[in-house]
Amino acid sequence: MAAIVRLILPEMVILFGSYSRGDWVDERHYENGTLYEYKSDYDILVVTEHHQDMPPGFGKSVRQKIKRAERLQSTPHIIFHDINFLNKELEEGQYFFRDILKEGTLLYTTRKYELATPKDLSDYQRGQKAKLYFNQWLEKGDDLFDHYEYGFNKEKFAIAIFQLHQAAEGYFSALLLVFTDYKPKTHDLRDLNLQAGYADARFKTIFPDQTEEEKRRFILLVKSYIDSRYKLGYKVDPADLQWLAERVKRLKELTVQLCLERINSLLKN
Repeated sequence: MAAIVRLILPEMVILFGSYSRGDWVDERHYENGTLYEYKSDYDILVVTEHHQDMPPGFGKSVRQKIKRAERLQSTPHIIFHDINFLNKELEEGQYFFRDILKEGTLLYTTRKYELATPKDLSDYQRGQKAKLYFNQWLEKGDDLFDHYEYGFNKEKFAIAIFQLHQAAEGYFSALLLVFTDYKPKTHDLRDLNLQAGYADARFKTIFPDQTEEEKRRFILLVKSYIDSRYKLGYKVDPADLQWLAERVKRLKELTVQLCLERINSLLKN
């Protein structure tokens, strides 16, 4: 925590998630002969005075510095928001931040600001909101996957992989918004994949990383957001695209299954 205060000069630092609730895990298990390891990450909300206090791209380097300074085994999951944004979200009943306020642990404060009283939403209201998120982002993901298939069939593989990346981002967005009412400000599929794993452990098998080939292919998709548009002479093997497309299809299937279960359970209350 000292490293966060020294590097960022925040107004508040709030620990949330499993380490605040006391249900963090450190486990290993086999599934179909493959070893999977899961360790809870530290989830931290850093509240700044102004939006400009956290310039774009700064968060990633800060996370790495904090990991080294605090000697953590994994990079902490840290989100950054200014106090005005946070209080506005609380007043509007944004339940991701409401739950942080309810379950989180205040690690540091300058006492300069106070957090707004959060608006309470019923489970039914949460369900209605989640349903809107789901319909919007599922349709967007499906449209983008159609664009991927069009590009692949036309052998425009650089265009196809970019659209596949965007489709995956759309499905991840649907899941995260339905379950948490919050989507991180990132296009990095590694971050979104990690957050999906918090919602349900089955997402950890969507993009397997047990072999170097599996890791290479996922990173190919991750980097395509930039490389496919700006890297001179960019090429991608259609076999890689087909493998990745099957994983994105599985991502959609699991997203639809879990989101509908979640929405239906909320609307029953």
